[in-house]
Amino acid sequence: MLVARSLVIASLGVASLSVLACAPSEPRFRGTGHGRTDERAAAPTPAPRRPMAAEPSREGWNDAQIDWVSHEDAVARARRERRPVMVVMHADWCGHCRNYMHVFEDARIVERSQRMLMVRLDVDDEPEVAALYASDGTYVPRTYFVGPDGAVLDVGASNPRYRHFFDEHDPSSLLAGMDAALAQ
Repeated sequence: MLVARSLVIASLGVASLSVLACAPSEPRFRGTGHGRTDERAAAPTPAPRRPMAAEPSREGWNDAQIDWVSHEDAVARARRERRPVMVVMHADWCGHCRNYMHVFEDARIVERSQRMLMVRLDVDDEPEVAALYASDGTYVPRTYFVGPDGAVLDVGASNPRYRHFFDEHDPSSLLAGMDAALAQ
């Protein structure tokens, strides 16, 4: 009986922590998220990379039109090229990230991305780099803007609890963030 009660308590603790792994799409917060382990096990096998195309990708992130670079390259180039950096942190197991990736198919996002250095990193593959950008938590997706001098810019979304969680369906909030970063 004691073992069963401990397992229930332990599983409740894991469920509570896993809810924080993905930011909510609305300002209200509901504890209905799926655990990271469950989503990873159910995640489909990624499709093989397609060659670059002239139109936005159907898979998201728009690799065909956005020049995603490594964090290391972006930091080195930002100073030289006097360009801001946008750092997008995501995880394969995150449903909100799968929604957010399609925001990058918007033509206005593509246009602004050409004036900044774009970094996309998986928090599971690069936890040390992701930890550099966790001022309000380690939820995903989260997007930070960094100036050419390497300083994190005071640019965020409208939700004070998840300041770096931009709308995963409507590119308007990310466009406003990009415009603010480009203006600084």
